[in-house]
Amino acid sequence: MKLTADLTVIALLQLTALVYGVTTIFQQRPVAVVFWENSFYSVPASASNSDEFDVNKWKNCIQHKLPFIYAEKPTTREGLKQLLDAINNTNHAPHHQENLY
Repeated sequence: MKLTADLTVIALLQLTALVYGVTTIFQQRPVAVVFWENSFYSVPASASNSDEFDVNKWKNCIQHKLPFIYAEKPTTREGLKQLLDAINNTNHAPHHQENLY
């Protein structure tokens, strides 16, 4: 009886760890590659939880491959202010902000 209870607890812990690991990997899968200021950055699926990035919009761009997206840095004072406000208020990196694509 004790062995069955021990194995049940071990199995539940292992199953919980597996579900947590699969969920974490699924949320961090890359959904796009963004070119921003001379570097390429991958955009994880968790960025789609924000208002700026919609995974479904980019999913249909290219089948079976990640879409490559160019993000342009604003050149006007107003655009730079909006960029800095978005970074400071929402903690989203510039390559996660869809309005720059």
